Amino acid sequence: MEVPIPKPDLVLTDTEGELYDLRAETDGYLSLVFFGYTNCPDVCPVHMATLAGVFDELAPEVRDAMKVIFVSTDPERDTPDRLRQWLGAYHPSFLGLRGEVEAINAALAEMKLPGVAVVPGQHGSEPIIGHPSAVLAFGRDGLARVRYPFGVRRADWINDLPLLLGESS
Repeated sequence: MEVPIPKPDLVLTDTEGELYDLRAETDGYLSLVFFGYTNCPDVCPVHMATLAGVFDELAPEVRDAMKVIFVSTDPERDTPDRLRQWLGAYHPSFLGLRGEVEAINAALAEMKLPGVAVVPGQHGSEPIIGHPSAVLAFGRDGLARVRYPFGVRRADWINDLPLLLGESS
């Protein structure tokens, strides 16, 4: 990214029903923030599976200094229980957040990412939710200097994340 992006001022609800202030709760952590939904047929499960594999390969001190945050773009279907179960299948430390689509779209706009688009299902099928496919890596200082597109290899994540922690400490 040419210009670092500040972490958005976003307060959502976690899977326990508690308010979660993204800036305050992730202050001082390397935070990987991804917007998606649990019924996603492709990008979301691949990103979460990749990050889960990466997370397990990182040194404990790197893992302890990081948070992986999944923000639902489909709050109607992504109930707290559904989010908790879905994310837990990837990694127990991954955090799930949900809230009003308007608040999520405002945060996406702040981060210069496309907003949520709902494509109605045809012939009784479930809707498809258009969402950004990138993961933003916010340093300990609350600034994103790297936007990871879909398809980044595990080896690149494993190489980059300790470096990003060092940059922002």
